[in-house]
Amino acid sequence: TNEVIYTGDTTISNGVLALDAPVNLTNSAVVTIASPNAVLDASAMGYITDLSYTLPDGATNEPVTNSIFEVGTNTLAGIGTLNGILQADPTSTFNVGLPTGVFNVTGSAILAGAINMNIIDTNANLNSELAAASITISNTATLVITNIGPELTNGVTFTLFNHPVSGFASVTLPEGTYNYQWQNNLAANGTITLITNGLAAAPPVNPNPTNIVTSVSAGNLILSWPADHTGWYLQVQSNPLTIGISNDWVTVSGSSSTNQVVVPLNAASGAVFYRLVYTNTP
Repeated sequence: TNEVIYTGDTTISNGVLALDAPVNLTNSAVVTIASPNAVLDASAMGYITDLSYTLPDGATNEPVTNSIFEVGTNTLAGIGTLNGILQADPTSTFNVGLPTGVFNVTGSAILAGAINMNIIDTNANLNSELAAASITISNTATLVITNIGPELTNGVTFTLFNHPVSGFASVTLPEGTYNYQWQNNLAANGTITLITNGLAAAPPVNPNPTNIVTSVSAGNLILSWPADHTGWYLQVQSNPLTIGISNDWVTVSGSSSTNQVVVPLNAASGAVFYRLVYTNTP
C-alpha cells in the first residue's frame, strides 16, 4: 500500500529525499525540487508485481524495484536532480525550471503530459532545460515555452533539451510584440533560435586598439572613443606625477556599455590616468 499519507505539497530544498518501493508521491499535488543541489532519489522505487510462483514465505507478490518516479495527475517542478526514471503520464504537468534552470534526470525521461518551460534573454541567456540520459516524447505531450523577460534579440538560441526531441502533440513558442519567427531545432539538437522580428542584435565589438579622444566643456572632461568600440572598458587610476602609472587600475562603472564618459574636472585630484581595455585585463 502507499505508506505516504501526507497530502500537502512536497518541496526538496536541499539534501536528498529518498523514497523506498512501493511508496510514491502521487498524493502530493505539487512536488518541487527547489535547488541545484537538491535530490529526489527514486532509485529504490517500484511497483507491486504478481509472480508466477509462490515465494518461500507463502507470498505471491513482492515489490519490484524499477527506479520509476511516476507523475500521475499531479505536478513535478523545479531544478536539481531526480535520481531514477521519470515517467510523466498524459494527465501530468511538468514545470521545468524555477522559473529557469536545469532539471536533471539520471535515467530516462518519458514524457506524455503538459511540459512548461521558460526563457529569458539576458547577458547570460537563461532558460529551462531538461537534461536526461534519454528523452522519449509521447504523442500526447504538449510543450509550452514562455518568455518571462524583456523582448528577445534576433539570433539568440536556447537549449531546452540535452537530446533531440520530437513527437509532441503541440509546441507553443513565444510570440513577442512583433510576431517572433523561430527556427525550431528541437528534433535536431533540442534548441530553438529566434530568426526575425526580435530586437536587432548588437553590432560586433571592434577588437583593435583605438585612441581616447578628450575635450573640455563646462568644467567637465569628456572622454570618448569610436562607437564600434562600445564594449571596451575604461579604466582609471590617480597617482602623483612623481610615481606615474602603477598597476592600480579601476574600471569605470558602466563604461563598457557606452563610448563616452564625462568626468568633472577637479584640480585637487592631481594626476589622473585613463586607458581602454578590451577584456577588462591588460
